[in-house]
Amino acid sequence: MAELQDLRDAARALYDYPKAKRRGDRRIVDAVESVMEAQAAYHNGNDRLRMIQLKYFRQTHTLQGVAMQTNYSLQTVKRWNGEILSGVSSALIRGDKEKGPGG
Repeated sequence: MAELQDLRDAARALYDYPKAKRRGDRRIVDAVESVMEAQAAYHNGNDRLRMIQLKYFRQTHTLQGVAMQTNYSLQTVKRWNGEILSGVSSALIRGDKEKGPGG
């Protein structure tokens, strides 16, 4: 299970993704895009990606708003959010380890 600070870093990366993509921050872009690819593979992948768009990129909806917009329960959307945050956190940590000490 990811540590709380790692999950906060993951949320920050998701919120920052559009700007990170424009400035070429490969660490954030690679982490977020790898999770988006994984989410897209689910049978409800389009809804999961829509959650990321609404909650993190556009910042127009809460999780409850996403649940209403996608016609899924709040519990399901919260589970997706946890999976996404955990995935981004793991991808960020993996990326840091691959870079090695001193970045």
